[in-house]
Amino acid sequence: MLKKFCSSVESFVMSTGGGAPCFHDNMMQMNQSGQTIFLDVPAKEIANRLEKTSLIERPLFAKLAPEQLKDKIEFLRSLRIAFYKQATFIFEGSDISVEMIMSRITS
Repeated sequence: MLKKFCSSVESFVMSTGGGAPCFHDNMMQMNQSGQTIFLDVPAKEIANRLEKTSLIERPLFAKLAPEQLKDKIEFLRSLRIAFYKQATFIFEGSDISVEMIMSRITS
């Protein structure tokens, strides 16, 4: 599906799962198709956000206790960071806003 959308002539915004950029040539494909954005949010903040959702719908986290979330997120990030850092734009922090992103990508 990613390659299908990336070959589209229509403008679109795609939000992928965290592992999507890390397989096959997905990150290269996304970068060739348009601008990519990596939201580099601290693991603790991601864990806090995930605790407010249904983890059953997230296979990588479904069987984890809340206190294990942060460690799992940090582990996955360590495996994936080289791909994430290839993004056109990188935003860091817990308080990334739509306005902040729009301001930077449209300037």
